[in-house]
Amino acid sequence: MTTQILLGNGYGLALATDSAVTVGGRRTYETSEKMILLGEGHPVAVLVSGAVTQFSLPVQVLVSEWAKTLRGGQLRKVVDYRENFMSWLRDNVHEFPEPETRLIDSYWNADNYLRGCWRDTSGSDEYTTIEEKTQATIEYLQYWIGEHESYRKVDRFADMGGTSHVERIIGELWSAKSGSWVGLGERVDYWFDDVEPDRLPEVKALIRRLIVLRCSTWALFESITTVIFAGFGAKEMVPATAQVQLFGSYQDWVCSSSMDPQIAEKVGSGFWLLKTIGQDDYIMNILLGYRSELIESAAGALADSGVVSAANHGSGEDPSVNSANVKEEETPFVVSERLWSAVEQGAEEKLLKPLRHAIAAMPLKSLADAARSLVGVQALGKAISAELQTTGGRIEVAIISRAEGVKILAE
Repeated sequence: MTTQILLGNGYGLALATDSAVTVGGRRTYETSEKMILLGEGHPVAVLVSGAVTQFSLPVQVLVSEWAKTLRGGQLRKVVDYRENFMSWLRDNVHEFPEPETRLIDSYWNADNYLRGCWRDTSGSDEYTTIEEKTQATIEYLQYWIGEHESYRKVDRFADMGGTSHVERIIGELWSAKSGSWVGLGERVDYWFDDVEPDRLPEVKALIRRLIVLRCSTWALFESITTVIFAGFGAKEMVPATAQVQLFGSYQDWVCSSSMDPQIAEKVGSGFWLLKTIGQDDYIMNILLGYRSELIESAAGALADSGVVSAANHGSGEDPSVNSANVKEEETPFVVSERLWSAVEQGAEEKLLKPLRHAIAAMPLKSLADAARSLVGVQALGKAISAELQTTGGRIEVAIISRAEGVKILAE
């Protein structure tokens, strides 16, 4: 995993990243290079997080190779750097592993997804009879189909026929045979052999629909890499960021999802920008005054004990009632929503407003010191927890200004 933070204002932008990279969920190395500078004339840095490789190559290598192609002057906006990179990637994807290799990679990633669906449903020890396993599988698939139908369709298929293009791709994987591997349709038979045989066609139809929706709204074919371009375009007076997520490729297209650019916002008499990438729970504890898992635990405890009644909330009655007075309307969800609303309102008034103004007023070196310290807080939090040390190692810090470009700061 990764922890990265960007702090910006009218002076410029400070970036900090750790250097830890986790391999296989079991081993962590602390020598990863996650920040790439584009060179003289381009006051932009690129931060990489998530999966280390795309197209079987380190993402840092891909970004560095693209950076060599930048000619002429500075691009107009930071988002133009992202679009230039994506254009280069689409034009050169055929230079990476052969289409057959990428096809097989896509197939096995999809098969791994099927295994996860099976493990969460009929493969779970929670269900014992074939009827329970079947019903759990169908309800699970229907739920996630509904969820993905509500998600925004990403733009990566817009120039290729949209959903119909996705369905064609899944169709190829569904029935493809090459060497020792069979189509996904047969893999569904393999994974879900513990559901009722007469309902297996229904399960297969739902799985195919879910895979199409997942490809259209999120990812399936490969692990996710986040790439963020940050700094100044020629026509930008305040710092900006542009983010893209990469999910591998299929045949000659690149699977990606671009986010809306983020530009430093006006606050008081200045500007401010704050963006975190990766793990940030300990950072948010410092900036917002709470950790989300503690709020959820408190909400659950309140709901279970009946301390707060939803029926009395807002009625003018004393909310401190015992469990005998708790009405049917009182649910953990209701308690959680009200508790979160109170916490967020308090954080906004007492912490976020002062934070925005503080960031807007900081000199660039102070922004860099703050960014370094916050990444260090996250690394310390991971070190004292019982979790794998997925944030840590050397903290690399850079500052970017219009006048002086990008500078790496020594520890």
